[in-house]
Amino acid sequence: MIRMLDLQIIGKCNLKCKFCCGAPKNIIEQPFYVVKKVIDKLKVINIERIVITGGEPLIYPDIDEVIKYIYDCGIEIYLSTNAYFLDKHFETIIKYVSCIGIPLDGSNSSICSEMTRKGDQLSVTISAINKIKSANPKIKVKIGTVVSKINIDDLQNIKEILCNNNYIPDVWRLYEFSPLGDGKINRRQFEIKTKDFIEATDRLKENECPILISTLTNEDSNDAYIFIHPNMDIILLTNDEYKKVGNATEMSVEELENLFQNQSTILKHQEKNRKWLNKE
Repeated sequence: MIRMLDLQIIGKCNLKCKFCCGAPKNIIEQPFYVVKKVIDKLKVINIERIVITGGEPLIYPDIDEVIKYIYDCGIEIYLSTNAYFLDKHFETIIKYVSCIGIPLDGSNSSICSEMTRKGDQLSVTISAINKIKSANPKIKVKIGTVVSKINIDDLQNIKEILCNNNYIPDVWRLYEFSPLGDGKINRRQFEIKTKDFIEATDRLKENECPILISTLTNEDSNDAYIFIHPNMDIILLTNDEYKKVGNATEMSVEELENLFQNQSTILKHQEKNRKWLNKE
């Protein structure tokens, strides 16, 4: 099993998506020297892959240093970003990141806005795909779409845009809207039945597509991820609730190792959910 976790390095974000289930925005992020010590511990317990996320990780003050330090520790990096600050950190990303995840929730500005992202999300995402693939074709590009009642009938249009782009992304990951975080408050605006999500995403796979299409239901998410919050709390998602199991700054290497050994089920589910990350 590949040992991996999600490092939610910052809770703050430049967007205000009403379905966000990332790190709480009010949690204060830790300075780089604290994060560095945690990464040192993760290296000792043989973490092989770190998903850097947030919030929006590219607004973390020392994100370039964090990315480079993780890379220098021999740990693979998957960066999840909305790409609005891609240009500022571009040289670091194309040099050290193995996979980058970028959102796209609509085929036009109206649907993107109704999904409560910015109206220019489509142009930002397409520009990011092309710039990354042009600079370093080896970086795996994943496009993530949160499927809700707003955009469920727009998925075929998104597919056509992605399949006819100059550079085609490697993976299209479709997520069932999850009533977690801000999504818990706004579920009436977005929530769909799992059956409808499965049927809609299955239709996308009926015709040939050069992109690997991967789906994630809410049931798949439970007991499948290990998160480190911006304050370095270690969080598990179980029974649709986030549960704290420790703090990476306070725990010893031995305690962290025991935690991972006791979470073999989560590690198996996590690897299955993210098998698209594995190198071909």
